[in-house]
Amino acid sequence: MGVGSRIDNISEEDAHIVAVYKNQGGIPVVKGNTPTICLSLHSTNKVWGTAKNPWNNKRSCGGSSGGDAALLTCVNFGIGSDLGGSLRCPASFCGCMSFMPTARRQISHGNETYSEIKKGDMHPMNIVLGPITKNSEDMLRLMKVYLSEEKLKMDGLDYKLRFDQSIYEDTLSCKKLRIGTITNYDEVLTLCPTGKRILQEAREHLTRLGHEVVEIEIPEFEEQCTSQGKLLVNQVCHYAGIENNIHCDDLQSVSLLVNMYNGYSIIPKTLSFFTKLVGETRASNALKLLIKLDADGFKELCKTRDRHVSQISKIFQDEKLDAILTVPMAFPAMTPEVAEEVGLAPIAARLAIYWQFPSATIPAGVVEEDEQKYEDKLFNDIITKKIRQMMQDSKGLPLGLEIIGKPFKDEQVLAIMKILEDSFKFQEKHPYPKYE
Repeated sequence: MGVGSRIDNISEEDAHIVAVYKNQGGIPVVKGNTPTICLSLHSTNKVWGTAKNPWNNKRSCGGSSGGDAALLTCVNFGIGSDLGGSLRCPASFCGCMSFMPTARRQISHGNETYSEIKKGDMHPMNIVLGPITKNSEDMLRLMKVYLSEEKLKMDGLDYKLRFDQSIYEDTLSCKKLRIGTITNYDEVLTLCPTGKRILQEAREHLTRLGHEVVEIEIPEFEEQCTSQGKLLVNQVCHYAGIENNIHCDDLQSVSLLVNMYNGYSIIPKTLSFFTKLVGETRASNALKLLIKLDADGFKELCKTRDRHVSQISKIFQDEKLDAILTVPMAFPAMTPEVAEEVGLAPIAARLAIYWQFPSATIPAGVVEEDEQKYEDKLFNDIITKKIRQMMQDSKGLPLGLEIIGKPFKDEQVLAIMKILEDSFKFQEKHPYPKYE
């Protein structure tokens, strides 16, 4: 977690996800870098420094599992975790694949530090572990182990669904899947030109194969992103305060945020008010995430999330969808200089973890010469300006697509991942950079 106080905190036993891969012959090599207490989409900390993007070392590899995505230059796969885009963001930035299983289909034993807020597993948004790979073949192999009888028994979840090969094969052979594509991105964050292009190409690939692609809108899109952000900050900042790590020198970069959340809520309230007055609505909403929730506020937030999950479940049902196709990151890899501001953007990657639905990310294209620009007709704020700035000199940077499935339909999502991989042929056109 990029915290100096934990350098010598070596566990006596392996996390379950590590143990099961070791039992299958896996050899752990190295731990990937993360942001300090994982509170960023840019993997840098005072202990290990900054993890760099293998496609361009002047760019971020994302976060919080950014180090694992970058390490695919020299290893076959990595294991990451996700609570706000931490698997999907690095995969999109680094041109690789990630898979986030259905949240309740696994547990993260050995991958989370105990905190009172997690006592009894009552939090509505749980951290999810998953693999990061270069191709869908490796991903399938890893997920079969991940959802194997051995792993489920290890977790004490042997009553849960094991990997079902028949669902995977039936999806691959299905003549007509029904896929929804989101049309109302502009309500929160306009896609960059590359994002718009790869989404359109995905529609064309799927239609050519005989599948049906329909347009859908995410209800209360902005509120869903904000609610997810509140739940994320609630967990991370509460943990940091409980552990008293805010007094460590290596936490100085985030101590202001943690302190504001744990005892000085008047500061984000005041800053949010004034930033909204000057037209920075999205920055104002981001600052509101640092206003600490009391018991009643947390209860209302849980009710809000339940309503949102019901809404999206109804869309799946009414539209008879097999999956939703989206662009998790509206832009390619950030420059470190703008990471702090751009990291506040309400990205679509917040949705799947908020719903706790299974999700896969695949590389789909790279920024072309004429796509090194950015315009947002609805917003002209600091986030828009920073994205416009970082789109300069972005040629060749990868960008990914995300496939979101129904709960416990992980195998179906993996199959759609394979279908799109075969259609885009990204790795053939853009081989993953090799370590030099």
